[in-house]
Amino acid sequence: MDNEKTLTGKLKVACVADHFMTEDFYRAALDDFKGFELSGISYFGAHTREEMRAMVDRIEKVGAE
Repeated sequence: MDNEKTLTGKLKVACVADHFMTEDFYRAALDDFKGFELSGISYFGAHTREEMRAMVDRIEKVGAE
């Protein structure tokens, strides 16, 4: 039996990447699935753990705006 996975119908999946879980990580994880188009937006946020924690801290204290 062939192990290739094929998606049928209309399935939409949202993967949210950051500096630590990159777009490339998600693309590799989903590479085994055939039959759907994958598009992405390049990550534009914090690039160090300290910057990421500062951003999360600010969001938790004052909101996303």
